[in-house]
Amino acid sequence: MSEEKFDGILLAMAQQHEGGVHELLETFFSFLLRKTDFFTGGTPGAARKLLLEKFQKFEEKALVERRRKEQEKEEAERKRRERIARKQKEEEQAAQMDLDNDSRVTELTDEEAAELQREMDEKARLKEKAKLKDETKQNGGGEESDDDLQDIQKRKDGRSGLVIRSRLRDGRVPRSKPDSTIEDPPGLRACCTLKSYVEG
Repeated sequence: MSEEKFDGILLAMAQQHEGGVHELLETFFSFLLRKTDFFTGGTPGAARKLLLEKFQKFEEKALVERRRKEQEKEEAERKRRERIARKQKEEEQAAQMDLDNDSRVTELTDEEAAELQREMDEKARLKEKAKLKDETKQNGGGEESDDDLQDIQKRKDGRSGLVIRSRLRDGRVPRSKPDSTIEDPPGLRACCTLKSYVEG
């Protein structure tokens, strides 16, 4: 006889017992008492022996099933840990490969090398230009033009001689009168900057 044959009936009975298994067993043994001679029909102790035999049979099945589920759970957990460890190893290997690739020396063509050198020179020039502007500001000077910065740079490189620059304060030169003494006219102020450099 199939074990599932009366599952529908027994399940319906169980659902009507709010007290769970305890009430269900009460109903079942009450049925055996009222409608059968289960307790008194055999030799003394026969009913108890039969109940214990059936209990042990199904208890053993339940324990076997529980061990099987526990083993499946442990196996699933072991596989999960293996997947995590394998993934971590693959990520570490990928990171190491990226590091190795970054550490490799890349061979450039002549055109690529020339372009790279031009970029490096341009960056160095801009950096030096910014540095000269900062030095000028720190020394109390105003904004320097590109020509001034180039003169300063030439001075640092030791390739410049004497540089004289005149700046008119008002941006104009007044007329000189005949027979006048030689002196600076009013409003005219010549700013001469002498910058002498020694080639080194």
